[in-house]
Amino acid sequence: MLDILQKLGLPVKEAAVYLAALELGVASPVSTVAKKAHINRTTTYDVLDQLVEKGLVVAYTHKANRYYEALPPSKLRAYLKEQQEKYGKLVQEAEK
Repeated sequence: MLDILQKLGLPVKEAAVYLAALELGVASPVSTVAKKAHINRTTTYDVLDQLVEKGLVVAYTHKANRYYEALPPSKLRAYLKEQQEKYGKLVQEAEK
């Protein structure tokens, strides 16, 4: 699955963190996601923030703790469609 996410355009670390969060299946603290993804905790914070921006992960705060949960792969489809439209417009502008 990791290689599929990479082929779909997610960078290696984003793919690993998204997959780890998806496999956990529940809102989890960064340390748990980092451990599952085999990525440094500090780096995982940055990667999770990028995934939140892309709409693939949601973040919750509960009692001063931050938890992250992967959204279903259907959100990945929506993100990819959005990227395709964005780059399609850029190509059209470049062709003018």
